[in-house]
Amino acid sequence: MTDLIKKVCLNCGKEFIDGKLKRYCHDCLKEKRREHLKSWQRRKGIKNKNCLNCGCELTKYKKKYCTDCAEKLGIYGKSKDIKKICLNCGKEFITKKSVVKYCSKSCQYEMNIKKNAELYHINKEKRKQEKEQEEKETNEELIAKKRREKIWGKYDKLAKKYGGYYAY
Repeated sequence: MTDLIKKVCLNCGKEFIDGKLKRYCHDCLKEKRREHLKSWQRRKGIKNKNCLNCGCELTKYKKKYCTDCAEKLGIYGKSKDIKKICLNCGKEFITKKSVVKYCSKSCQYEMNIKKNAELYHINKEKRKQEKEQEEKETNEELIAKKRREKIWGKYDKLAKKYGGYYAY
């Protein structure tokens, strides 16, 4: 762990406690980031945007509304409660995120164990079938090789004896 150290802000001279390599207090750092963003926007040719509702200047260039107007209009406001049914136990639960599938971590853990067990057995069957298929193919290859040797064996012996095959 890092040790917390008392530091003095290079911009305003205020003391602050930090364990990292920061040189500015929280407020000055926020202002520096805002200035950096504005200079970046100038370099990229991005004009300062204004709120579509009240017309005030926006700090983030991708936003369309300031935070006050967004809360009033309910655009970026708090998410609504969503009723969902747990995929593991079937209980109804309330969440704020649409991607949540389970009512608790324990239900999620149980479901993962079930899924992994199913996948293990499915993969085990696949591996078994693949192994049987490989054995079948190797057996067929051996049988074919023996047939070739039986049929062509006498010709191979003659070819070796007289120096090659002749096509008539």
